[in-house]
Amino acid sequence: MQNMPLVSVVIPSYNHEKYVSDSIKSVLNQTYKNIELIVIDDGSKDNSVSIIQKLADEYKFKFIHRPNKGLCATLNEGLNLANGKYFCVVASDDKFILDKIEKQVKFMEENPDVAVCCGNHIEFNENYENKISLKFDKKYDFETLLEFDLISAPTAMIKSEVLKKLGGYDENMIIEDLDMWLRITHAGYKIAHIDEYLSYYRKHGTNITANYAKMVEGVEKVLQKWDYDEKFKKIADRRRLLLFGAYARNDKAIAKRYLNLAFSNIYKWQTFKGIVKYYFF
Repeated sequence: MQNMPLVSVVIPSYNHEKYVSDSIKSVLNQTYKNIELIVIDDGSKDNSVSIIQKLADEYKFKFIHRPNKGLCATLNEGLNLANGKYFCVVASDDKFILDKIEKQVKFMEENPDVAVCCGNHIEFNENYENKISLKFDKKYDFETLLEFDLISAPTAMIKSEVLKKLGGYDENMIIEDLDMWLRITHAGYKIAHIDEYLSYYRKHGTNITANYAKMVEGVEKVLQKWDYDEKFKKIADRRRLLLFGAYARNDKAIAKRYLNLAFSNIYKWQTFKGIVKYYFF
């Protein structure tokens, strides 16, 4: 590709000494070479800092380590430092597939109306076993995302100018990616899907997705942002029903917290009663 725009990749690191080297090397070894790598350690208490520092000394990427501020503050710090036309994030326990950035830059340059492109990912456990290839939905409009959130966050490439125009990540959010996708689409920007495997997503015991209570809290905070609009509230309530069913299969105590959120009119209560009966009686 003759035009090789700069791509900024931010790795927010926190207590992933077992995985962070793999994450960093998956960026350094990309087939696309015009990359600005920024690694920010968010107050790790393990050996992450010394591991990253050795790699930073060898490969000369930007490395910051400081006390814990939280993920969204870390992402905003990275965004403020980023000089690239495009912006990507890879968690310090995940990895990019080695031609991810090459494929996405090509797509974005050929489709200048697109603000974000995402794709598919491969899940695996902490021992690189049990790989599962997951394909994601191709419909990324606001209402679909509000109800289902079908974007693979580790695969995203975003126009930096769009993130900056929207003020960066909301530091009050736990589920920062869902919040950002909704804000991007609500502002009228386009999110596109490319049917390629772009990233590896590692599932292990410390993932937020393994913590159902925190997930419930995080998604609910995002949904509450849109309850001011009656149309959006109805969609959000349907999302709450889906959440209730999902969490009831894993933790009934957490699911019961959703009882007062999932019925705001007779129709939804009739639907909800059937779900409650299925899971609890």
